Amino acid sequence: MARWLQQRGVAAFVLKYRLQEKPSKARCRATSTWTRPANYGIADGFQALKVVRRHAAQWGIAPGRLGFMGLSAGGMLVSSALLQQDASARPGFAVFIYGAPFGAVP
Repeated sequence: MARWLQQRGVAAFVLKYRLQEKPSKARCRATSTWTRPANYGIADGFQALKVVRRHAAQWGIAPGRLGFMGLSAGGMLVSSALLQQDASARPGFAVFIYGAPFGAVP
């Protein structure tokens, strides 16, 4: 998708985000205090948006025209960025392809 967009004059970046660890069944039975780690992918998406906004002028990108596009699990990341409480940190637009939004709409 990024290459297709770039060929049409759209600056596109690919985010390789961290995945959430899933414990084995044996590990869950062995420890009663195991907790799931934070959702790293969402944090990575927020950080990527901050980095691109910070360098927008240098890279010739309009900071108010930044958006996210994602498929499946990437679509979940996109919806979480769009639905966050802090309006100044949201992307300008979002495209999530077969990824259902989750969370409360602010």
